[in-house]
Amino acid sequence: DWKSIVELTEKRLDGAKDGWWEEFVDTYKEVIKLGGEFAAEEIDPRAAKMDETGVHMVDGKVIEPKEHKEIFEKLKEMGMYGIITPTELGGMNAPGLVYLLVCESMARADVSVMTHFGFHVTTISTLLNYSMHEGSTKWDADGNITETRWNDVIQEIQAGDAWGAMDLTEPDAGSDLAALRTRAVKDDEGVWRVTGNKIFITSGHAKHHFVLAKTE
Repeated sequence: DWKSIVELTEKRLDGAKDGWWEEFVDTYKEVIKLGGEFAAEEIDPRAAKMDETGVHMVDGKVIEPKEHKEIFEKLKEMGMYGIITPTELGGMNAPGLVYLLVCESMARADVSVMTHFGFHVTTISTLLNYSMHEGSTKWDADGNITETRWNDVIQEIQAGDAWGAMDLTEPDAGSDLAALRTRAVKDDEGVWRVTGNKIFITSGHAKHHFVLAKTE
């Protein structure tokens, strides 16, 4: 039901003409098509070589296959990291459905590329949603975001200069969220102190990390 999706995603102006939402759908479909073409023409031809080369640690740094870097440089040029970021923060403001359909196409070509791409987009959306939840995001009278706590990080990731990672997996728990043993305790100065171990973190050479831990 595209009409309801557009109404939830875009700001409808009073007195908008009938069918106002259809132009947004045309744009969404173009983005979905672009994602499919990118998967077929840019990711798929490089997938076997990336698997063959693999990822290596050299002097404590993660070295990715050159094909992997080429893919993400192209995504950077296309501005795809801001696919669901609000327009006023420099993004496309596409609904989550469009993002997921693009991911579906990417995954058909190479799941690891899709996953790494996801840690750009969902890091942005998680930071934005957390800021809204804690009350550090501000809006103007028209509903446009004027301030949000981690805008500097959002802009850095959206520009393709960084990404995030979710630190979930542990030695004795795997990816079972309920079995996590890592704990976080807030001290008298309001600083969270984290104790525990994490392993096998997808895109773990990220600059920004969400650490999953148990609290009181």
